[in-house]
Amino acid sequence: MDSEQIAGSAGAILYLTNVHCADCVRDMMDAVLLDRPGVLGTSYDSGDCTLRVTFDPATTDLEDIRRAVSDLGYGFAAEPQPPHADRRYPGWIVVLAVAVGVTAAILVVRMLLGV
Repeated sequence: MDSEQIAGSAGAILYLTNVHCADCVRDMMDAVLLDRPGVLGTSYDSGDCTLRVTFDPATTDLEDIRRAVSDLGYGFAAEPQPPHADRRYPGWIVVLAVAVGVTAAILVVRMLLGV
């Protein structure tokens, strides 16, 4: 979407959450948003999960667009989000990963020393 505003159109910036795949967002734009009456253009920045939408306010509104995006499982934030900002790992997974790494390092050292 160009920075030029299309005459009679409105623009919106949506900060998405629950984004795990930039290609999926692009597919969503092609399959869902661009097929909606009144949506004139979209662009997606995977660096900060920002979706820009240009639409004809006489045909559709921002709430309709947000609902379509939300129906696909995406959420919205008040500001740009780094990719996977909403993905948190439980503490036990981190502890397990560290334990496996330490155990592997000990085994390699023992093997090299012949112990």
